[in-house]
Amino acid sequence: GHPILGDVVYGGRRAGNFSRQMLHAWKLGLNHPRTKERMYFQAPLPEDFKRAISEVLS
Repeated sequence: GHPILGDVVYGGRRAGNFSRQMLHAWKLGLNHPRTKERMYFQAPLPEDFKRAISEVLS
């Protein structure tokens, strides 16, 4: 695997100036505990995450 950007414990050398771990689940799927129906939840990338991606790719 790869270290998570911003992880001060396992991330290795510091890359950038990030105030948190750059870890985001954009889509999560799970089964409802009672109905067993498959449910999905989506969340857009936070603005600081978008800036971090731009910084790393530039």
